[in-house]
Amino acid sequence: MIRRPKARANRRRLLFVTDLHGSDLTFRKLLKALEVWRPDAVIAGGDVAGKAMVPVVDLGDKFRLKWMGQVHEFASRELSTFLEKVGQVGFYWHIAPVEEIEAMRDDPVRTNRIFEEVIARRWSAWLERLEDRCRQLRVPAYVMAGNDDPWSLDAVTLVQREWVTPADGAVVPVLDHWMLVSCGLGNPTPWQCPRDVSESELADKLRSITEGLKDFSNVIANIHPPPFDSTLDLAPKLDTSVSPPRPVPGEIAPVGSTAVRDFLADAQPLLSLHGHIHESRAAVRLGRTWAVNPGSEYAEGVLRAALVTVEPSRVVSHQLVAA
Repeated sequence: MIRRPKARANRRRLLFVTDLHGSDLTFRKLLKALEVWRPDAVIAGGDVAGKAMVPVVDLGDKFRLKWMGQVHEFASRELSTFLEKVGQVGFYWHIAPVEEIEAMRDDPVRTNRIFEEVIARRWSAWLERLEDRCRQLRVPAYVMAGNDDPWSLDAVTLVQREWVTPADGAVVPVLDHWMLVSCGLGNPTPWQCPRDVSESELADKLRSITEGLKDFSNVIANIHPPPFDSTLDLAPKLDTSVSPPRPVPGEIAPVGSTAVRDFLADAQPLLSLHGHIHESRAAVRLGRTWAVNPGSEYAEGVLRAALVTVEPSRVVSHQLVAA
């Protein structure tokens, strides 16, 4: 049970979630959590896209697909039930005649275009559902993409909405006293994700976003990668001599961003919110800044989140929660 802090005129509770990676089940839990945890605002930290798409062959009287190494066939009435399970773990699907599915195998450009289209459709549906829930509860939400998300998602994110605000690359006012600084770019990874950039580019971006800010005492930083060597960025060490890279058994290493580390050390915002490293769920004090990574278990359908209570120039409390 989450206990709401004692009400004060300038005290607000923030809910931070990140790295949902297309999981419909985890997203549904977020919508429910808004009713249960009753935050005053919601901040989302990026990586909303899932990792894979399942081609579904339409054979007329039945459908065929390959899932977890096994071929399955379904009648029409059974397919929707199975696809719901596919969506729960963050995967997508594309239903087409056998000729189109076979053509996709030989045309990676076309396949990638279709993949981005199904990602965008789910993200658009999520944003509309989030808008509806936020309107009902009168809770503003702030969203952005992460390093793993295709650039094409921005067209969906930037659609004008009343309660859901795109925040990436901007300084946005939050509630009465705070300013939200958001950046969804990531430092280099072995997977060369769409929004991976060099550390120098990331540092330049953070400087450009915040160049008009003089006082960071009420700034909340929403930066997708955590700062390097902060305990928020510990992940399995990878052997990059093979493709794809594979974990080195029993070894972990810091993989966060040096640009983010330097930015936080210099600016010292009130609060910094991070994701990206799913297994490094923690909160740590970096000078005057409280830095938080709630982690992610989207594939298991677990919503990992952080509830942070703030007052002007003060973090009152933080709690890592799950649903």
